[in-house]
Amino acid sequence: MRVLVIGASGFVGQAVVRGLTAAGMTVLPAGRSPDRLRRLFPALPPVSCDFATDTEADWQTRLRGVEAVVNLAGLIRDGGGGFKRVHADGPQALFRACRAVGVTRVVQVSALGADEAAVTQYHVSKRAADDALAQDSGTLDWIILRPSLILGPGGASHDLFAALAALPLPPRLGPGTWQVQPIGIADFVATVHNALQHPGRLACRLNIVGPEAMSTDALTATYRSWLGLPPVPSLPIPQAALRLAGTLGDRLALG
Repeated sequence: MRVLVIGASGFVGQAVVRGLTAAGMTVLPAGRSPDRLRRLFPALPPVSCDFATDTEADWQTRLRGVEAVVNLAGLIRDGGGGFKRVHADGPQALFRACRAVGVTRVVQVSALGADEAAVTQYHVSKRAADDALAQDSGTLDWIILRPSLILGPGGASHDLFAALAALPLPPRLGPGTWQVQPIGIADFVATVHNALQHPGRLACRLNIVGPEAMSTDALTATYRSWLGLPPVPSLPIPQAALRLAGTLGDRLALG
């Protein structure tokens, strides 16, 4: 199978490209920086693309001979309308091109929470692309994956929780009882592979989570154990303080 992977230079994208290549698929890594893609995957031909500017015609040219597409592109910060362009408008142009040139399957990687109850611009923009794919798919076979936190070495969430756990007094996020259900990167890559290889028609949305829900306190404790550190008391960080830090980080472009 010849597969175009969009967003290939990110943490999840790199793992997906390597996993699909190891499984014997012909993978075309795509992203905004062909030079970075060449450094990451020297044996694979890079494809330059940019959801913020590319048209349906641009995608039709790139998709000739492609059997399946995995869309992993995403932003964490809006950056003046970036969510709409990259999460919604760009993917919709891609989906139209897929239908036009005869791509047989699209794996759209969305986000947990990008459903009818979505509130944030991040989730609303993701849902817009999901809905467009589902409502106007025609003969295009599709599956929408909505993952929880994807954890693994080198990932932002993994590095964050490992850093918090390593502090002398690990911070307690809000009440410490907020629930997460993270999935390991290897399990997520296997899910993408299975979606591409599934023999029948798909046309479905799946929430992709790990086997066990846990509190944020439990997740921090698990990382601390993984680091070989003993249990210690937590330092409570009120929700208001977290909200302020998030606002300041966003305005200062710190994440």
